[in-house]
Amino acid sequence: MRVVVLEYHDVVEPHAFEASGFSGASANSYKVTIDAFRAHLASVAAAGCPVLNDVRGLPNEAPRAVPVLFSFDDGGSSSLRSAELLEARGWRGHYFIATSCIGTPGFLTAAELRALHGRGHVVGSHSHSHPLQMGRMPPAIVHDEWARSVAILEDVLGAPADVASVPGGYYRPFLAEAASACGVRWLLSSEPVRRVHRVADAYVLGRYTIRRADRAAHVRSLTASPSLARALQWTMWNAKKVAKRVGGDAYLRLRAAIFRETSYPAGDRRPRG
Repeated sequence: MRVVVLEYHDVVEPHAFEASGFSGASANSYKVTIDAFRAHLASVAAAGCPVLNDVRGLPNEAPRAVPVLFSFDDGGSSSLRSAELLEARGWRGHYFIATSCIGTPGFLTAAELRALHGRGHVVGSHSHSHPLQMGRMPPAIVHDEWARSVAILEDVLGAPADVASVPGGYYRPFLAEAASACGVRWLLSSEPVRRVHRVADAYVLGRYTIRRADRAAHVRSLTASPSLARALQWTMWNAKKVAKRVGGDAYLRLRAAIFRETSYPAGDRRPRG
């Protein structure tokens, strides 16, 4: 099975990057404007790619055309807007929630999550506390992150929370094993690949990350075959994977310095490192 999963975060008004989701220059670099997102959707439609509205409906046999799936991480309040834009085209998205943030400023409330679910969007786990290097955490803590998040979402939605995504982009197979043990059957990483594989009882999918500067032509290229854009993202991701594995906390400090985020003032909505 193959699928092109596009990884978004927040979709916001111009100059309102702090209004939704986590704050700071690094987090904001993953947020796109409403107009840009509209253009992205138009480019996918023009490419004629089938859109997969629910990953749980991915066929066991490869379809004639590789489908596209829209995903959104963190659970920022702008999720309602991106959902409306998808719905206008008859599409649905996959929204992954850092459950410790539910109901806090800039994030969706429990009632809004139920509304998204009721409108046909997939609502899943993005861990509980959004650790930036989940793959470096002890297995017991990883299990707790998944278990707490899944339990909270199932209580909020009144439905199984069997779809999840890995926060921070640092994937290792034991994360899928732990998620599977907590009832997750579909896990999305940030590894830029199309092929779906299985770990324990979970199917694992890669994703192609979308950033603020990415234009519609780039998004369309990600859905093409062959695709230079996909190849370049795969190369960059693997270089960063080595840096994360070797550098650990030093990598995070360097990343923060690049984005001029050398401190974390009280009140900032930033993911936990």
